[in-house]
Amino acid sequence: MAINKEFYNAGRSGGFFDKLILKKRMKMMDVFTESFSNDIIENALDVGVTADSSTLSANFFEKLFPDKSKITALSDQDASWLEREFEGLKFVRSSALQMPFEDNAFDVVFSAATLEHVGSRDSQKKMLEECYRVCKKGMFITTPNKWYPVDFHTLLPFVHWLPRLISTRILCALGLSYFAKEENLNLLSKKNLTEFMEQLNIDEFDVRSIKLLAMKSNLLLVVTKSQVDRSSGAANKV
Repeated sequence: MAINKEFYNAGRSGGFFDKLILKKRMKMMDVFTESFSNDIIENALDVGVTADSSTLSANFFEKLFPDKSKITALSDQDASWLEREFEGLKFVRSSALQMPFEDNAFDVVFSAATLEHVGSRDSQKKMLEECYRVCKKGMFITTPNKWYPVDFHTLLPFVHWLPRLISTRILCALGLSYFAKEENLNLLSKKNLTEFMEQLNIDEFDVRSIKLLAMKSNLLLVVTKSQVDRSSGAANKV
């Protein structure tokens, strides 16, 4: 889940792409608020906060959510500075694949631009399963759309559409070997998210999107957890 800060910050801090990403993420926050109104949230978990504090778009949930004391922020990076920045917030350092919380511990689980960084498809499914396990009312997961022409991590067009062996060679040749590794970047499509939900036997979900230049740049997975699944404590595993 950790992102190398050298690459995360490259050309982005306060620049055009950083501001563009922030604008998109504010739209995502609008969809989140429409999906889960603040008055039904007693506590919320943000999975995958970053240790980076320089970019405008980083940790936008913490910046925009009105009551910071309701937030628990989780990451495998050291983002403990968030506790000083946002009074009442609690930071927990842990893996998104095995979170140290009880079932149904949080009303809502939020995660932005983290799912694509946890590794293989099995690891991504495991993260979603964990998010669902610890949420009580629902979860809101965002990830870049694999089928958008530009990958905003590398700022390269179309390379991420190529077979992995070919894209890996290109990225390495351009000095972007970090993003050539599956454990660091594994983009997803709407089909991938839908298949994960089917495999986890989660029925109450919707995959929405945010557009940039009339094309779907980001996917928003909105899941509602039923009373039956709250009682069982997790998704019905296959």
